[in-house]
Amino acid sequence: ALEDVEDEERLKEEDFRYPGPRPKTRETAISLLADSCEAACRSMTDRSATKIQALVHKIVNNRFIDGQLNDCDLTLRDLEQITKSFVKVLTAIYHHRVPYPVPPGEESEGDIHVSEDSESAAESRSDPSVAAHSHSNV
Repeated sequence: ALEDVEDEERLKEEDFRYPGPRPKTRETAISLLADSCEAACRSMTDRSATKIQALVHKIVNNRFIDGQLNDCDLTLRDLEQITKSFVKVLTAIYHHRVPYPVPPGEESEGDIHVSEDSESAAESRSDPSVAAHSHSNV
């Protein structure tokens, strides 16, 4: 909005806020916080654990300070536990992954190489008859 408007003075925060009621139950409040934290994490370019933790703390604190949680029955201890849980889940979702090595000339860059041994191991986990057969050959 700031990029599209000539006069920044004409922008009002209220125009970008949800007009609905504040959460009345713990579950609704947790959903509000979860949605806000997940959406903000998704838009981050640096998703390191430290950055995710800082972002989640900031969002939860801002919702609390803004009074958005005043009508629900969440304690400060609850908010701390919720924050820790969100950080744990979001860090797990957006953790850094190392690239898998691909033998030269086999696949294009970015492809994941699955060896025959990996495929047979996956089959044996999903089908007990394959597992029994593959172990009898060893």
